[in-house]
Amino acid sequence: MSVKKDTLSIALQYPQAFFSEIIDASSSLRQSRFNNVSEFARKVRFPRFNRKNIFRILLPVILIIVVLLGLRQALNRDYYIRGTNISVTDAKPVATMTINREFLFPLRDQKGKVVSKLSYNIQTAELRKQIIVKGKRASAVSGRIFLIINLKIVNDLNQGLQVNSRDYIRIIINGNTKDLFAPDIHNDPVEVQAISTKNTRVGLAINESDKNIELRIGEINGPKEGIKLNF
Repeated sequence: MSVKKDTLSIALQYPQAFFSEIIDASSSLRQSRFNNVSEFARKVRFPRFNRKNIFRILLPVILIIVVLLGLRQALNRDYYIRGTNISVTDAKPVATMTINREFLFPLRDQKGKVVSKLSYNIQTAELRKQIIVKGKRASAVSGRIFLIINLKIVNDLNQGLQVNSRDYIRIIINGNTKDLFAPDIHNDPVEVQAISTKNTRVGLAINESDKNIELRIGEINGPKEGIKLNF
């Protein structure tokens, strides 16, 4: 208590000297802190962000972005296409063959009883360098081309159907009957409403040099009928 009274009395008698001492003490404290920070800054060397350092940092980032964009572009092309909503471009096909062949496949209920037949009509076959997948244009790589089969599916039932159109078609290339290729470009499952007709297409990418191409049409576990393509 005596210390507080002495300090208060000094402040009242000599206010200018008292506050001057406080200011000097505060300045000394700030200077001490500044010296400590300066000493720490001298010991720790922070990187200098000059132009060379920025270039070294940005270059790997730019390279990674370019590689990712390239992979994305590649995945949108050629036989890597797996998707729905495929359509053809406004460009003319390289070649077209008219087929117009109808195939009837049984539709069974849950007990396996045949309740109706599905009309599977192969209209045309085309060779195209470009198609549209999910609204984006896809181009075949050099030496490759898209084989597109245009279909018409008719449902005579009073209820809608979901059809895997690629289950009824296999492709033989270069006369090799041991290898049956399934379409990997498709719109499956295709929804065909009750008593209606649905246009769709399936396809795959082949080599431009491939010859002796044949379609095998039929149920997975049933007999197949061949259609040779002559472009």
